[in-house]
Amino acid sequence: MKPALLVMGLVLTFVVQAQERELKLTEMEPSFRELLGELRVAVSQRDPFPIFRSISKSFSIERDFGGLARESKNAIVNFLLVYPLDGFEIRAEYRDTGWQHLAAMLASNTLIIRDDTAFCLSNGPFQNKLSQDELLCFSKANNDHWQIKYHVFAGD
Repeated sequence: MKPALLVMGLVLTFVVQAQERELKLTEMEPSFRELLGELRVAVSQRDPFPIFRSISKSFSIERDFGGLARESKNAIVNFLLVYPLDGFEIRAEYRDTGWQHLAAMLASNTLIIRDDTAFCLSNGPFQNKLSQDELLCFSKANNDHWQIKYHVFAGD
């Protein structure tokens, strides 16, 4: 049974990698670039409310091997588990790390298209290796507005 799971995991990795492709931010539609600009300003001003408004109600965490996500909590709570934006509730040496992490994710000028509906920003150079890329992913909601849909943790 274990070899079958390993083979299935490898096949899934190759299928996902084959679908992913890169797109320059300048090639993306203006409404997405506008949202990204607003989020970058919000991070620089340490204003969480534009960020909270952009989070999808179905925000999720992929490759959450540490079990960080809480299914019983709302999307903003789960987002804050990845990006702790309130530095007063964490130890002093970790204050502002959530803001810095989010700023690094939003700084990318390259989008990774995972499928027809998910457009992701990579934290650093995109490696196109399922287990090595950390991604912040966006999609359009039914009202045609862009939302932060999910976060993908990088692995080893």
